Order: sequence, then C-alpha cells, then structure tokens
Amino acid sequence: MSRKKNDDNNSALLKCAAVFDFLAGQGRDGARPTDIAAALAVSPSWVSVNLPALEEIGWLERMEETSRWRLGRRFAQVAAQEVAELKKAENRISEDLNRWTRG
Repeated sequence: MSRKKNDDNNSALLKCAAVFDFLAGQGRDGARPTDIAAALAVSPSWVSVNLPALEEIGWLERMEETSRWRLGRRFAQVAAQEVAELKKAENRISEDLNRWTRG
C-alpha cells in the first residue's frame, strides 16, 4: 500500500473516531449535520457522504423527524459487551483477592 493511501485511510479512521467522540457528548438528541461538520472541521459534503455509511452498518442513527445524528444501536451493543467483559474480569480479580487474602 502506498504511503498516500495509508495516510488517507488513517485520516478517514481518525475522522470516524472524532464523529463518535463528538456524538457521545450530544446525548439522545444528537447533533445537526452542520454542527458535526463544524466540530470536526470537515465539509458538509463529508458528513453527507460518510454518516449514512456509518448508519448503514449500525454505528450511527439518523433521526428522521429532526435529521439529527446520534450514536447507533451497534455502537451501544459494542459498548455494552465491553462493559460486560470488564465486569467479568472484575469478578475474577475479586475472587482471586478473596482467595489469596483468606486466613
């Protein structure tokens, strides 16, 4: 892969991550496309092209009645799965501590 192509891919990933970070702070009301573009310093056309692609795979959700965007179902599923895994790890650590500190 050429360096240019790699830089473009990294830039796209960083912008997507910035979308997630920004929308995480917007609550269930989401954000207008113009606000997203301004916050990310991208063109409105970037938002128009890329957010629907993220919606298609479940990471974002467009609210039809307001045209605002918010984090989607897939984002919530991944976050919940990670929290569940952390809870399991916490429980195993707690069990180990209890076993090691008895008596």
